[in-house]
Amino acid sequence: MIWYALLIAAVAVERIAELVVSQRNLSWSRTRGGVEFGAGHYPAMVALHTGLLVGCLVEAMYRPFLPALGWPMLAVVLAAQGLRWWCITTLGRQWNTRVVVIPGPGAAGPGVADAGTGAHYASPEKRSAGSIVVTVAGNPLIWACAVGLALNVTHIPLPKLWHEVADALGRSSLAIGLLVTGAGLHLEGLFRPSLAASVTVFLKLMLMPVIAVALALQFGITGSNLAVVTICSAVPTASSAYVLARQMGGDAPLLAQIITLQTILAAVTMPIAIALVS
Repeated sequence: MIWYALLIAAVAVERIAELVVSQRNLSWSRTRGGVEFGAGHYPAMVALHTGLLVGCLVEAMYRPFLPALGWPMLAVVLAAQGLRWWCITTLGRQWNTRVVVIPGPGAAGPGVADAGTGAHYASPEKRSAGSIVVTVAGNPLIWACAVGLALNVTHIPLPKLWHEVADALGRSSLAIGLLVTGAGLHLEGLFRPSLAASVTVFLKLMLMPVIAVALALQFGITGSNLAVVTICSAVPTASSAYVLARQMGGDAPLLAQIITLQTILAAVTMPIAIALVS
C-alpha cells in the first residue's frame, strides 16, 4: 500500500507540473490573441482528475494487489507518461490542458494534445530514408505484430486478464483510428471518388476475396475455416494506415477517402461474400 501511495503521489506531482506548463502556454497564447473555449467546464475536469487519484487510493484499501494485473498496468502507466511528455515537448507552446484557439490562418492551436499531435503529423514535409526506417522500427503496429508472432511461435502462456486488456485496447484503437480518418476526409472526394480510390475499392473488396476463396478451395479448405478466410480477405483497409500515411509523408487525404469508401461499401460486400461461401 505504501509503494502504491507513493506511485499515486508521483502521478499527482506530474499532473501539477502539467498545470504549470499549461498555464505558461496559456499566457503565451493569450498574448497572441488566443481565445479559450469551455472555460466553465475546466474546474469540473480538475475535480474529476483529482477524484480519480483519490479513488485509486480508496480502492487499494479494499482490494488486494493482483500481480497479473498490477505489474503490466504499471508498465502501461510508465509508458503513457513517456508518451504524454513526448506530446508536450513536440507541441511546444501550443500544448495545453485547456482548449485555446489562436485566430489567424494556420495559427489555430487546439489545446487537446491528440488534435495538436495530428496537426503536427499532417504537415507535408518530406521524410528522409533514415527517418522512415526509424519511424517504421519504432511503430507500435510493427512491434505488436512481432510480439504476437513471437508468442504464437513460443507458445508462452499468458494470463486471461492480459487477453481481456489487449482486447479492450484493440477495440478502442479501432474507434480512434476511424475518428482520425474521418477528420482527414474531404467530403467532396467521398461523393466524387478518384480513379485510384475506385480501383483500390474494387481490388480490396471484390477481387481479393475471390482470389483468397479460390486459393482456399484449391488447398481443400471448407466450412467455417473457409468463412474465416472470406471474412479476413473481405474486410476494408485498416484505419491505422491513415496514421502511418500522415507520419511518413504519404497521400493521407487519398487514403482517408479509400478507407471511408471501403468501410461503407464493406457493409454490403462482406455479407454477400459470406453468404456465397456458406
